[in-house]
Amino acid sequence: MELLTTNVMDATGLDPAIAKAAIGQVLLFLRSEAPHGHVAELIDKMPGAHEAVEAAAAHGDGGVTVAIEGMTSFMGRGRADTNILAGRLMNLGLDETQIKGLVNQILARAEGAVGAEGAAKIRAILPALDERFDQKDGSAHAGASGATPKLKATLARRDAAKSPRHVGPA
Repeated sequence: MELLTTNVMDATGLDPAIAKAAIGQVLLFLRSEAPHGHVAELIDKMPGAHEAVEAAAAHGDGGVTVAIEGMTSFMGRGRADTNILAGRLMNLGLDETQIKGLVNQILARAEGAVGAEGAAKIRAILPALDERFDQKDGSAHAGASGATPKLKATLARRDAAKSPRHVGPA
């Protein structure tokens, strides 16, 4: 957890307390979306991660969650939940660039802990966050810009499997 915190600080310019709180919020979100499997393994392999998750769970957000849930309830669970996470991170003072850096560092740590395939599965929990950033900067993989080549390849395979294939004449 200390190395991840340092990497997040280096990538985002956040101070240690905010970096730890932000990591805790992302891990709490991941755990709530997928409490078992790769997420649980990642949290178990990072000393201090359980404490960060519990601290994030105990920290109120001043009503931001309720407001975002109300505004995004029509969008479906995944997108609304991701917007709630983004709201919590922004409430900590992070901007979208810092959120990208935070997520990229967590995914890099995940790749080291649970492998590229496991990190890709963890990344798949955050699809609406990718969409949110992609719409702003127009890149196909804004959320993967700081990822390792192995993770980028895994994400590219995932995207290729999702995209419709044209068969036959147009």
